[in-house]
Amino acid sequence: MAKVYGVIAKLIIWLIGFEVTTHLFGIQLTTLFAASGFFALAAGFAVKNVVENFLSGGILRLEKTISRGDMIVVQDKWMTV
Repeated sequence: MAKVYGVIAKLIIWLIGFEVTTHLFGIQLTTLFAASGFFALAAGFAVKNVVENFLSGGILRLEKTISRGDMIVVQDKWMTV
């Protein structure tokens, strides 16, 4: 349990040090957080299709709507799973 408290204390000290350092260099954290939020939003839109396809594949596997030997149409072509 003491190890957990040590890690938490170290994290708090790092965060305080980071804030003091950014203040000394004249960087406002609100600007940094706003920029981080903008980049996080952009990254979310960038990986939207990948996550969408991954979840769709997972749903198809869980519901077992398509099984081996089924015939499907992909871009006007018949294919066998």
